[in-house]
Amino acid sequence: MSDSVVICIPTFRRPRMLARLLDAIARLKTQARISVLVADNDAETHAGFDLCQALIDYRWPLIAVIAQKRGIAQARNTLIEHALKTDARFIAMIDDDEWPQDDWIDQFLKTARATGADVLLVGAIPKFAAQSIKKVHDLGWKPMFFMTNVAISVGTVMMPAGPENSVGMISTNYLKDPTDHQWDNDAGMQEWRGFMAKYMPGADLTDANYVYGYAAAKTMLQVLKQCDGNFSRENVMKQAENLHDLELPTLLPGIKVSTSHTDHRPIKAMQLQRWNGKGWVRFGGLIEGANV
Repeated sequence: MSDSVVICIPTFRRPRMLARLLDAIARLKTQARISVLVADNDAETHAGFDLCQALIDYRWPLIAVIAQKRGIAQARNTLIEHALKTDARFIAMIDDDEWPQDDWIDQFLKTARATGADVLLVGAIPKFAAQSIKKVHDLGWKPMFFMTNVAISVGTVMMPAGPENSVGMISTNYLKDPTDHQWDNDAGMQEWRGFMAKYMPGADLTDANYVYGYAAAKTMLQVLKQCDGNFSRENVMKQAENLHDLELPTLLPGIKVSTSHTDHRPIKAMQLQRWNGKGWVRFGGLIEGANV
C-alpha cells in the first residue's frame, strides 16, 4: 500500500500565488496517496477558500477551511488540527508563495524511509521559537532539532526559553554572535559596540537583532554612497543590484555581500552551529546554498 500524505497550505490574500502552487501540486509525479488541505487566514474575503471551492475537477482530494484567528501560526495550527483527523501517515507543509518540483513528495518520502527521521525544524520568529523550545522540552521529546537563524539570539530566544532546554539544537549563522567572547577584541564588533554605546545606550547587547540591524544599515549606507548624489528610485535600485564583495564589520570572516540584476540574495554563505547550553559553538566551514 502506498504512503499517504496530506499537503497543508496556509494562505492569506494571495489567490494567484495559491493557484500557481495548487497547479504545481496537481503535476506532482508520485505514487503516494495525496490529499490537499488549505487554511485561508482571511475570514473576510476568503479568496483562497473560494478558489479551492471552484476547483471541482482537481487531481487530488482538496479541502479548504477558514482559520478564523489571524496569524500564520494560527493558520498552521488549524492545518495540523485538521490533518491529524485524516488517515495520512505524513504531513507536508508548504507556504502559498512556494511551488515544488515534480518529485518533491517522492524525495520527501525517500528521505523519511532511508533515515527513519525524527527531526524537528522550527521556522519562527523569536517569541514563538522560545515557546517551541519550551514545549519540546516539556514533552520530553528528543528530536534532532533545527532552528531557523531568524530566532537564535541568546538574549531574546535562548535565555528566555531556558538555556538548558535546547542543548544540541542546530542552526546556522552568518553574523558574529555578540555574546561570543571570541569577538571581544574584534575590530568589527568593537565598532558595533561603539555605535550602540553612542546611539542606543542601555540596549540589550545580547540581542543579536541589533547586530543584524547594524549590518543591514551598513549595507544601505554603501548603496547610498554608490548613488553619488542621485537618489532616484531607478538609481537606488541599480546600486542595490550592484554590490560586489562588500565586507561588513559584523559578518563572519569570509562572508561578503554581493548582488546583481539577476541575483537579489546578498548573503549566500553561512556556518553551522550547535547550542551547548551556554552559547553557540560553530562547526565545519562556510557552506553555500548551491553546495548544500
